[in-house]
Amino acid sequence: VVPAATIFVLGAGGYFEAFRGTNGFVCYVWRPTPTNDWPICQSRDAARALFPVESLRVALRIKGVDEAGIADSIASGYRSGRFRPPADGAIGYMLSASSWSVDSGTRIFIPPHLHFYTPYGTAAQLGIDTTDHWVVPIRMERSGEPDATVVVGVRLRKPG
Repeated sequence: VVPAATIFVLGAGGYFEAFRGTNGFVCYVWRPTPTNDWPICQSRDAARALFPVESLRVALRIKGVDEAGIADSIASGYRSGRFRPPADGAIGYMLSASSWSVDSGTRIFIPPHLHFYTPYGTAAQLGIDTTDHWVVPIRMERSGEPDATVVVGVRLRKPG
């Protein structure tokens, strides 16, 4: 998918289009917090809905807005209709070996996984119980939010 995807690169002034693809997928490094660095590719429906949110997040960070202010601006964008949830079933994937987060100063690798967007979905609706598990093969991320997503871990194999 990636060779035909549109690629956005994060620079000092925000995201810029580095390559115009042909298949509708959009790939970029998602930075939901300043300590996350998550390469993601999203289907056309997911990217149309979520890339504008990410672009605003980055633009506000560049302007020096704190994380609480950024969260408020995004929530306001959903309430006002500026942003819309992705279509139910839109997809994204994070298969990079360069996906990481930092927690308490420790860099943590994020293993390969798929996203199936289910706006406002919850773990309870899907019967997913992750109470006693930090890492599970399937979990709900951003439960109850417009960009809620079912995350399914995958194991990649090298050909041959």
